[in-house]
Amino acid sequence: MKKSILFTVLFFALVVSSVYAQSSISFGGGRLVPSPLSTVEEGGTGVISFEWAEVGGANPTKPVVFGKPNVTFSIQLSYIDLIDKDVNLITGLGLKYFTPVYEVGTDYVKVVFYQNKEIPADAGGDFYIPFKVIKNSTRDKPLNGFIGNIQARGDVLILGDYVEAWDYTLCKPVLLSVGDIACDASGYSIDFITDAVSVTVVEEVGTVDMEAKTITGIPLDADITIQAINAGGCATLIEVTGPLTCPDSCEQPNLIVGQPLCAPSDSYKIILNETTGATISASDGSIVDNVLIVPLSSTQVTITAVNGDCVQKLTLFAPVDCETNCAEPGFSFAGIDCATDMSGDYVINFILIEGASVTTDKGIVDLAAGTITVPSLEGAVKITAKSSDSCEPHTLTISAPDCVADLDIQKTTTQTIYTPGQKVTYTIVVTNNGPLDATNIQVTDPLPEGITEMSWTSSVTTGTGALNESLSLTAGTSETYTVVLTIPEEFRGDLKNVAAATDPDKPDPVPCTDCDEVLEIGGVADITTLKTDSSDTFTLGESITYTITVSNSGPVASDNVSVKDVAPEGTTISSWSGNGVVGTGNKAVNDNTGSSLRICMAQMCSRGTITGNVELAHKAFDAALSANVDMLCFPEVSNLMQDDLVLALPQVVSVEEDRFVRACKVFALQSGIWVQSGSQVIKAENSNRFVNRSLMINGSGEIVSAYDKIHLFDIDLPNGTRVRESDKFDAGTKAVSVDTPWGRMGHAICYDLRFPHLFNALANAGARVLFIPAAFTVPTGKAHWEILLRARAIETGSFVIAAAQCGLHEDGRRTWGHSMAIDPWGKILAQGSSGPENIIIDLDLSKSAKTRANIPALKHAREFTQD
Repeated sequence: MKKSILFTVLFFALVVSSVYAQSSISFGGGRLVPSPLSTVEEGGTGVISFEWAEVGGANPTKPVVFGKPNVTFSIQLSYIDLIDKDVNLITGLGLKYFTPVYEVGTDYVKVVFYQNKEIPADAGGDFYIPFKVIKNSTRDKPLNGFIGNIQARGDVLILGDYVEAWDYTLCKPVLLSVGDIACDASGYSIDFITDAVSVTVVEEVGTVDMEAKTITGIPLDADITIQAINAGGCATLIEVTGPLTCPDSCEQPNLIVGQPLCAPSDSYKIILNETTGATISASDGSIVDNVLIVPLSSTQVTITAVNGDCVQKLTLFAPVDCETNCAEPGFSFAGIDCATDMSGDYVINFILIEGASVTTDKGIVDLAAGTITVPSLEGAVKITAKSSDSCEPHTLTISAPDCVADLDIQKTTTQTIYTPGQKVTYTIVVTNNGPLDATNIQVTDPLPEGITEMSWTSSVTTGTGALNESLSLTAGTSETYTVVLTIPEEFRGDLKNVAAATDPDKPDPVPCTDCDEVLEIGGVADITTLKTDSSDTFTLGESITYTITVSNSGPVASDNVSVKDVAPEGTTISSWSGNGVVGTGNKAVNDNTGSSLRICMAQMCSRGTITGNVELAHKAFDAALSANVDMLCFPEVSNLMQDDLVLALPQVVSVEEDRFVRACKVFALQSGIWVQSGSQVIKAENSNRFVNRSLMINGSGEIVSAYDKIHLFDIDLPNGTRVRESDKFDAGTKAVSVDTPWGRMGHAICYDLRFPHLFNALANAGARVLFIPAAFTVPTGKAHWEILLRARAIETGSFVIAAAQCGLHEDGRRTWGHSMAIDPWGKILAQGSSGPENIIIDLDLSKSAKTRANIPALKHAREFTQD
């Protein structure tokens, strides 16, 4: 804030040759202390020397008297104990009797006034010489200075008749580029780029988004003033004339301008960038090579771009403080464009005043052309503009625009199984998310292995055989292909192929995760049972022999068929034989009921894409089938291990859409094996956030239970590391257990392990198997993993099955591994290593009831209060 101090001075008639006076002028926390004045004779030279003393407090001001009106005199300011000696003394008007000459030393500044004409005797009250002294310290910090008058009154000169002191901030020019005006029937918007800390609309209309660098929602007929303010409180203003209408008959001009720069010859420069071919004119000055040169006498200039009825107007104001000993770098920019060669590069346009230089942390600077070319794939660029002297440089970071292809492909079908001899139909949707049009998209979808008949249609073409088409899409549009496969009668196994969409003319920094879209449709076993006997009647006391024939009509094999036949009430089964085994009583072939449970724990090093993790899941499917297990268990976040939110967001979908979950359901349906999914990163139902969800899938491919992780890991470490699961994930609110053919089982996930009350609640609800899929870090895994798992098993008298993530993941995380199966007594039944593997365990579930009977801790738990 500007602070003013007015010093009132008493005037005395004094004999100059014998009298002088001293005074102190206080301002800005310091003082100017004048040295004694020597006697000055008429026609001689007088010098007043001031020292800047870093002391506080104010002193009464007295007049300083020296010389006669027709002498040569000087003012010299010297500095004590100040690092910055850069001083600029600027004289004002009223010098018609004197000619000033400046001299700047390492520790002083001096101005000598040479009398150039006689001062009339009656000029006393009217004559004055104002001057200003500015101490140029660090540019972004407050500076000190003063303004004073040298007045002539009769034959006496007085210094200090009026002194104003203040904290002075020498403004560094605020970099501001505005343009790219877009409009519709509801209003218009404008983009900007700046190094300012805040941007506002003076008229308080529209919405400013500093992150997106846009101002939106401006009424069509509203003229606005955009104000950008930097950390030092300095501002740049640009006025925008709003369009009255938004006609469809013309193309809106795209005029982008930089902030004005001081230039030689009493002028200032403005860089212009117009990309639509509009006609550009200015209210003053001349345009040469996209640079407008305006005389400093024009305090503002209006620039107009015209495309037929579409007009864009911007008004800019002349720069201030063009006279400084420390020259500003003189850098201005006007817009960022994608390279026209489709290379994916982007180009920053700038102008530079003579004597300045520009460097960047990446890309190529062409000073002659006024361009910086940066590959989009390398991201943001930091620009440093510096003058030839010791002034502080300008630094500005500009984010990379979207100059690359962003293609997505999605393959969907409502069919999860096929029937030999019938058709399977699915759709492929290719989308160009922009920002550029794509004219050479290669869409491919090969024939699945074993399939010979395939046809496809789109809005522009049809064909048969494998899909391999070239497609053009403008930004923001999509094309749908409908594909029909004919399944041969003899076909068996999974129906699988991979679709892709790429544009070889444009790089894609993040190849779409759906470009490896896999069609997975499996056949299902067609099991029938036929029971026949040799007689329609029976005789009491005699045996009856009958046969049970189990058939699989396909199209795929089933390795886990359960055959049961219970004796009618009042009878017994004396013996049975078949499938290579014999027996007596009601024991059935491959009967899954009872107290035994065979489990496969899949220890994984999950990848950063769902496609990659579906591939890993198939390896676990094969291991589970080979071992003839009852249940397959996966670790935490088995569908996606991706810490980068930008890469994760497009892959996280609902449970119904998730391809990892779909693969598990198809496997369960085909094999009859239950799947405990570990957990998956799933999109929350009513937001763009995630949930960490664990599923139980039965042998018919149905989801029979779902649990969302309750306890989220949030921590701020002393070393500054901040971990916040709650930044991305919503916490669950319910404990979940589920009934299975092997009894009730309970869900938990990773960090839940540290909260015993959850497991006590599951055990009290009847769960005798507790699943704790996890992705423990190496330090906590090494220290706590086994201890906590065994504690939960012992406390609850339950089996604990903990499938774990392991190894170094694609996103840089490293997990502990060492999957474990623990019995109710705390004994480790099986333990994994530190790498991927599949672990087979046989559980005797009767041990849970025996352990709980021997140590009935759950029954003995009591409620209590605390003083």
